[in-house]
Amino acid sequence: MASRICASAAGMVATSGVFRLLNRPAQQPRKPCFCESVRNTCAATDGPKRIRVMSQNIWNSFFAGGPGRHARLMAFFEELERLRVDIVIVQEMFVFGLGPWCVKSEAEAARELLLELGFRHQTCPTATQPLLGQSSGLVVYSKYPIVREHHEAFATRRSVTAKGWLEVVIDLGLSDSNQARELIIFNTHLEHSHHPRWQRIREQQWKELAKRAEDVLAKSAATSRPYAMVVGDFNVCSQEFGQQLDSSAEFQALQLAMQSAGFACELPQPSFDAERPGTLRLGPENELRSSPDHMFVTYELQDCCVASAIIDTRGRDGLEVSDHLALVVEFLLPP
Repeated sequence: MASRICASAAGMVATSGVFRLLNRPAQQPRKPCFCESVRNTCAATDGPKRIRVMSQNIWNSFFAGGPGRHARLMAFFEELERLRVDIVIVQEMFVFGLGPWCVKSEAEAARELLLELGFRHQTCPTATQPLLGQSSGLVVYSKYPIVREHHEAFATRRSVTAKGWLEVVIDLGLSDSNQARELIIFNTHLEHSHHPRWQRIREQQWKELAKRAEDVLAKSAATSRPYAMVVGDFNVCSQEFGQQLDSSAEFQALQLAMQSAGFACELPQPSFDAERPGTLRLGPENELRSSPDHMFVTYELQDCCVASAIIDTRGRDGLEVSDHLALVVEFLLPP
């Protein structure tokens, strides 16, 4: 939605590898995005293991969310069923706190729908529910066991939201001989405004996140070499919108912070190909491409990437899941 471009900037253009981007009229029959589906092999194995990961902002803000929430949730369910993802990383799965009450119908519906698809391991969407206002909106759904879950709100943020990051550790079920048996995920959603005051707050947020990710990675590296990623809606743009806004200065600073923290690679790989989409849908009043969604990974995880894409997620009838497109990445992990 173009009206959100000025309120929710972004950050990254991507290559598609062996994936195909969806680019068809809404009512056309569905065509597969991937060359093959992934066989679900959550048990320990002695051979290489394919794991498919998706990050999706689902546009369920109570302040600026999209229409037709239930219908779009069903479209999301249909896409996950078709794409056969193993780990789903979600932003804007908000619940709303009203004193002793909690508005959480979409979060509850999502929990049940994803259970049907085999996502038996889920983080708690109400863990960051404030007394008044929105939660962080961050949830991870996994077909592999989540062995640790930690929620943290940014030190500086808007009073009516609990924006921050969700930190999870997932047991990948790899053989005991593999030093990197776990995947560490930092799922995040940063301040959206580009007013100078709020831009400074967003910078404080990603610096706080980068420091935490660096500390966790260093601690884990003392005993193993974990796979790790920092992923989500950063609202920092390297594409046309960011170039016009500040010549991509904020994105370059974010990128440097992530590199310094040990997350030196981006997936999908950045590209300035004019034919490649951003991750925020364009509207009629704005033609500047914008990508609010990033996935920063360690070298170890980047080396295992066999395919990546920006995916136009839609239901079978063509209904758009969100005003954001999704990041989908497939890894082939060694035994």
